[in-house]
Amino acid sequence: GQSPFQLAYQDGNLRPAQELLTDILRRLLPETQAATQSRPAQARPRVAVISAFLYAHSSMYYYGRHIEKLAQQDIELYLLSAPGSPQDSVTHKLQALADQSRVLPTDLDQARQMIANLNLDLIVYPDIGQEAFCYFLAFTRLAAVQCVLPGFPLTSGIPTLDYFISNTYTETPGTQTADPQSSYSEQLVQLDTLPVWYQRPTLPETLLSKTELGWAKDQHIYLCPMTLYKIHPEMDPALQAILQQDPQAEIYFFQLAQTQLHQQLESRFRRSIPEHHQRIHFLAWADKARYFSLLSAADVLLDSFHFGGGSTYFLALATGTPMVTWPSGFLRGNSGAGIYQRLGLTELIAADQQDYAKQAIKIATHPDLNHSLRQKILATHDQLFENDEGPNAFCEWILQKLQQLDEKRSKR
Repeated sequence: GQSPFQLAYQDGNLRPAQELLTDILRRLLPETQAATQSRPAQARPRVAVISAFLYAHSSMYYYGRHIEKLAQQDIELYLLSAPGSPQDSVTHKLQALADQSRVLPTDLDQARQMIANLNLDLIVYPDIGQEAFCYFLAFTRLAAVQCVLPGFPLTSGIPTLDYFISNTYTETPGTQTADPQSSYSEQLVQLDTLPVWYQRPTLPETLLSKTELGWAKDQHIYLCPMTLYKIHPEMDPALQAILQQDPQAEIYFFQLAQTQLHQQLESRFRRSIPEHHQRIHFLAWADKARYFSLLSAADVLLDSFHFGGGSTYFLALATGTPMVTWPSGFLRGNSGAGIYQRLGLTELIAADQQDYAKQAIKIATHPDLNHSLRQKILATHDQLFENDEGPNAFCEWILQKLQQLDEKRSKR
């Protein structure tokens, strides 16, 4: 099977499309699975985290600390890995904290039965939609409460998932509807914290300068560090405005390793930006040291729309280079604006496509403003990195759900 991964990179409210797809698929998948083994009478609440990415992956860069905090609670914690998932030092660290860790069998029926026999109270899926196995697994109710974190920031449309655990900051910027809930098939939970915990990146001791990277001092470098499949055609008018209004502008993207996407984009830009497409360039995929130098030396960074960054925001902000973002009105395009809302950097949030280009040009062409913004960003690092607000709020919500579940059962 295949998850609807690519759908997320389109604009608009995708809940109807997701629900239509799941209406078709659920006819092939059981809605519930009964346990064949009983649970000990005095067992502590049982919580499982199920993912294909319980290793050094962006999901665990975001939610590894959430799992660590869960392990400190008075629960039985199970880590269940999708079949074929890599294992590394991150995996082993998390496994050491859990009560049990298992790799699920490749047969979906067997995996469902194995999980049902754990008699779980609550399941957390950190990243539904990124890969197929967990996506299809989530169609079956295997615990009284099933929730999803926004490791993949799009509603699943799956009726057996009860809650989508988001936050107030990334649900509000640029919202096109008065009711964010309308974009979710799950019940939306808005925690009042930044949603993730991210380790402070270690930058190279020496960062290469503009000239050392092959850029001229008088060029204004606009760098979009996002994956190329996020570069929606509706970005093209904003890129064209930058190139028209700033004669010294040069726009850069990164090639996506082992793909020819940059050639497809070059062809598109020749059609959509015919007079200036030659000033759009594609850099080779860079190692970590050079990557941070490129981020740091750029005059301004460009967020993508309508699906923004993830880890890229934190890597970029670690260098202090300002990134302009235009929130789309939905979580997948609001993440950058949500971070800026939390950090008090609202001047980096554009009002529309035209303002996006205007703000980027202003930052790239006014050195004093550029320096001031970099200093403001660097001053937020204690809030931005290794902040336990998000994991703590998540654990409080989980414990609250478990308590409600216990109270409901005691009334029966």
